[in-house]
Amino acid sequence: MLIYLSLIETEPDKIKFIQIYEQYRYTMLHTAMQILKDQDLAEDAVHNACLKIIEQLNYFSDISCSKTKSLIVIITKNKAIDILRKEQGLSKTPFEDVEYSLHNDETNPLEAVINEQGYQSLLDAITRLGDTYKTTLQLKYIHDYTNQEIARLLDISLDNVNIRLYRGKKLLKEMFKEGENID
Repeated sequence: MLIYLSLIETEPDKIKFIQIYEQYRYTMLHTAMQILKDQDLAEDAVHNACLKIIEQLNYFSDISCSKTKSLIVIITKNKAIDILRKEQGLSKTPFEDVEYSLHNDETNPLEAVINEQGYQSLLDAITRLGDTYKTTLQLKYIHDYTNQEIARLLDISLDNVNIRLYRGKKLLKEMFKEGENID
């Protein structure tokens, strides 16, 4: 704990981090264990997540709200996945290398989903997406983060965020066009 506190400059931020750590440390460890299935690696993921939380401490206002818990779980999950990729020798394929058009003349699928099925159906549909799109869409449309904030939180480029949002919305649109039972 002292190592983390030494990285934080102000006393209110130190208190905020202590509260976050004490309230969510077991949640973070559980999240990492689900992915890594190894106690030591899970602890490494929690450590990396704590460092990221310290970097982004200004995004945490109400420690006990569901938005805070969700963000902490997302950060921990991403750090655990990074470790898993490293352990498995998998490399990330940067989205910048993939040619893909971000422009679409069709109606915004997110607006169509909200208008036709309602907010709860949208939430249910988002949870059925893969982690890459689900996390990005949740941060954008449920937690109201800007694309720049999402890029910083997930340690990805702004272009990568835009591509994930575009593809995620396209998948949502296809799910609803195909009439999948989202309820």
